[in-house]
Order: sequence, then C-alpha cells, then structure tokens
Amino acid sequence: ADFTHLRELVGTHSGLERGAGIDLKYRIHTQAGFLPDFSGREILARPFPVDEYALEIRVPAARQLLFAGGGFDGEIVTEIVTDGPIKKYAFRFSGLAPLPREPLAPAGCEPFLAFALAPDWAAALPLAEASQVLPAILAAKVDRLKGENPTLPELLSALQKAVAVEIRNCDLGIEATGWRSRPLERVAQSNYATRLEKALLLGAMLKQAGVDAEMLAVAAGPQLAVPAASPLQLGEFWLKVPAAAAYIDPCREQHEFFPYALQGRDAWNFTSRSLEKLPVASGEQNLMDVSGKVQLTAEGASGTVAVTAGGMFNRYNEAAADHGKFITAILKRILPVEKIEVKKLLELTRRQTRAEVAFDGKWLKDAGAGFLSVDTLLLPGLNENMVILEKRESPLALEAPFRASLDLEIEPAPELKLEYAAPALERRNKLGHFTRSLAAGKNGVMRFSAAVVLEQGAVSPQDYPLLRELLLPYFAPDFGLVFKIKNE
Repeated sequence: ADFTHLRELVGTHSGLERGAGIDLKYRIHTQAGFLPDFSGREILARPFPVDEYALEIRVPAARQLLFAGGGFDGEIVTEIVTDGPIKKYAFRFSGLAPLPREPLAPAGCEPFLAFALAPDWAAALPLAEASQVLPAILAAKVDRLKGENPTLPELLSALQKAVAVEIRNCDLGIEATGWRSRPLERVAQSNYATRLEKALLLGAMLKQAGVDAEMLAVAAGPQLAVPAASPLQLGEFWLKVPAAAAYIDPCREQHEFFPYALQGRDAWNFTSRSLEKLPVASGEQNLMDVSGKVQLTAEGASGTVAVTAGGMFNRYNEAAADHGKFITAILKRILPVEKIEVKKLLELTRRQTRAEVAFDGKWLKDAGAGFLSVDTLLLPGLNENMVILEKRESPLALEAPFRASLDLEIEPAPELKLEYAAPALERRNKLGHFTRSLAAGKNGVMRFSAAVVLEQGAVSPQDYPLLRELLLPYFAPDFGLVFKIKNE
C-alpha cells in the first residue's frame, strides 16, 4: 500500500523532581517537494501549564516569513534579526494555560501560530493537473450513473456515495502525506484515498458528468490565520455545486448537502482563487416538531401526532430506505411509545420529512400509594454535556442552531385526577429560549407544551453561563405529570 512505509517515533522525557526543568531539542527533516514552500502550524498549548514558550524560525534572509496566531487573545512578541544569509524570527509566549479537555469542544480551537514563506494562498496550494485525469473505468461509471439519475439532486447523491462510501478513507493528513496527491488512476486501483485525493476524484467525476463544481480547502479550526498561507492549517476538502446550492463531502455519506460540522469556517476556493466562508445554518432550517392528541388511561396511552424533522434532524437516507423505522426511532427518543404506525407520509425530501403517526404505549408508571406518573417528556438535540461543567475554557460547539418543540393535547380518562405537574418555565436570553407549560382546558383536557430554541452553533466561554441559565431547569430531575386513581 502507498502509505504503509510511514512511521512515527515518540520519545517521552520526564523530570523526577518537583520543579525539574525539561529541555527538549530535536530536528525534523522533510524531503524537498513535501510542501510547496516552507510553512507550519505550531500548537502552543500543552496538557500542562507552560510558563514560557520560545520558538525560533530561521529562513533565508532574502525571504519574508508571514505569520499569524489563532485561538488566543494575547499579542505575539516577536524579534526579527538578520544574521548574514539567515533571518531569524524569535517568538515568545508566556503564561499558556493547559489544553482543556471539555465535552463538545470544537476541533482546532487550541492556540496556535501559523507561518509560511508563500506570499499568498494561490502560491501555497498549487494543484497538479496530471493528478486530476479521470481513468476510463470511472468515466464509464459516471456516464452510467448520469443515465440512471436524471435529476441533479439524484446525480449528486449517486456520485457522492460512489466516492464517500465505496472508496475507503485514508485518514492521514497533510502533515503526514504532504501537499501531494497520487494520480486518480492509482487512487481507483487502491480503492482508498486521502481527503485531498477524494476531493480531486469527486471533482473530476462531477466534471465528467457535466456538473460545474468548485473545490474548497476548509480550515482545520474555526478560522484560517491569515496571511500565513500554510497547507497545515487545512482540515477537509469539499466540493461546492452552485447550481444546486450544495456542499458535498467526499469522505462521509450525507443526508443533506450542507456542511453542518464545518459551518462558518474559512475556506480557500480553488476556482475563484479567493477566501470565503462556509454558510451557517439557521434554527428554522434545523427543526423537530411533534404535535397532536393523546388519550391517557391507567393502562396506557394512544393518540395521533404530526412529526416534522428538518435539517440536521432529517436523516434522509435512512428515511428513504425505511421511513417507518426512521420515524419510530425519532418518537421513541421523545415519548414513551411502544407501537407506532405511519398513517400518512406527508413529505420526504433531503430538507425535511413530515408524517402523521398513530401510536400507543405504556405512559404511566406506578408511583406508589395509588399514584401514577409520567416522566418528563424529552426534547431532541439536548444532552447533559451541554451544561455539565460550571464554567468552560473552550467554546462549546453544537452541530447547528436548532429548534425543537412538543405540543400535546392530553385527555386523561375519568378515573385519573391530576395531582402534580412540573412547574411552568420560561427562560430567554440572547442564546435562545426554553419554555414549558401545562394549561387546563374544558372537560379535563390539558395542553402540554415544551420548546427549546438555540440561536448559535457555537457558545463562547463568556456566554456559557447563559446557556446553563437556559437549560439547567430542563435537566433538573422532576416528574412531568402525577395522577391519582380516583377509585382508590
């Protein structure tokens, strides 16, 4: 195999006495052509506190080193000295906190220094035309798929699956393989590819199919440290198809052609030869709504609800394969249901799935002394890791902004008397809102509603207390509803 010769050697040094100092010096050699030009992305923090970090970079005196930092607010203390044919750049950083290990932290949020000799991104990211020639066997496959999939969305789905699913991923990054890609014929023969190779392959297949696409090199973290044009700042490579407003991942099967995990990140567009930002999803785009009527007895519950799953909640490929199984899985994460029947499939698209569903199940649990209880009904998109820490040092990353709501008209049987309901709540701030209420209607009918709206895909450490303010009441243990059986 093409990458089996790569090896990594790790040396561990430790001080045996309190206060011992450790001095590490090492030299790394890379072959000429490994990267288009000299560049790097140096992570500054460590798992332990660093009092002082000194970094010296030497380049030919005739060249200018471009550098920029990311992931920290402090100034970069720099000293530049020319010594004959060598120019030395000395960087010093003080008081670096240890790398946090926090749930839901975004990738690439650690403090770093990027540097490069390339004058701009176009010079830093050249693409060899020879590596982008589609082999005849794959050209024939594209022509066949085009004939079998007459619409653009169907064709994009078929081509995306052919690369993302049928060709294995090689997880080695640019730091291991360099800014180099094998010819597409070799990629096809080996049936595995790096992220760069997969993007080039999918781009060539789209071109063969007559689809205009633009390849994007996406930042490994929230943003690129401009102007330090280094390939080592990159994480993934995607294809943008303007005609379909689609963003296509060549490495993972997609339910919707939208870059949820990478939204808002910087990217270099190889076609326009310019930097751009990936789009950001809205809460309206990512929604989960369940509403309907429930008849409640001591033995169980039955009813009919309308279910809407949109955006990141809509796993289109699963729904298309078996919409009943997909909708059943959704409802079982929200309501205590056992049997589900899809009465009517109202919509099934990559953007949204809607259905009318009948269900029954054992809602009430024995709470002792003639009481029955219903646990708090769940809202999708929320998990306790969002609020488990009292404070954070790193941002908290959601898959996307979203909204979820539950609106049920509950009709208890005559023998059930409501004794307790979780108190009504309404919390609002700049991050969104959380509400929960139970309203009494005529003839003992009640209306239970709960909703959460989160307006941002990322929450800064400064705003994290606002998120806890919104969601802690949701995670507080409590019975949702408690009934007493009247004949006891």
